Amino acid sequence: MTPLSIDRNLSRREFGKQLKAALAAEWPHVKWSVRGYRGSAGEWVNVYWEFGPTGERVREFTANTGRKLTLTRSIPDTVLEEVARSLREANGVEFRDIDQQHLYGPEDPEDTERLGTRVHMLVSGTEWPAGKVFDGVDSTFGYLTFRDEKENQG
Repeated sequence: MTPLSIDRNLSRREFGKQLKAALAAEWPHVKWSVRGYRGSAGEWVNVYWEFGPTGERVREFTANTGRKLTLTRSIPDTVLEEVARSLREANGVEFRDIDQQHLYGPEDPEDTERLGTRVHMLVSGTEWPAGKVFDGVDSTFGYLTFRDEKENQG
């Protein structure tokens, strides 16, 4: 991946068009939303997308644009809940909801991590492959696993 370089003297509108086209060329399976704004703090561009690359990968790609960018990747709540459920099950603990206090169960006095915090850490650090859906959490190494979107779960 070669970092993107866009002429910083372009209008907000033209910059946004070029940025969106470059992002779509780099990650064609992702739907991108690019919006430019101007306010008392200056100009900035918001970039939104669902699934796809991590924020860190997009940050690296857009580092040389010369503009202030706000990068926001969205993962639907239903998927976050699936990850939470799978993480609890991988640790042999009953799942109630994503806001449970303990990741490994209340009987572990060393467990002070919230389930939702771990889920967000896992998801934010994981690139979502094209054409894949969440399949589970690898219980040995604690990373997300994926399967083809068209595969039956059963």
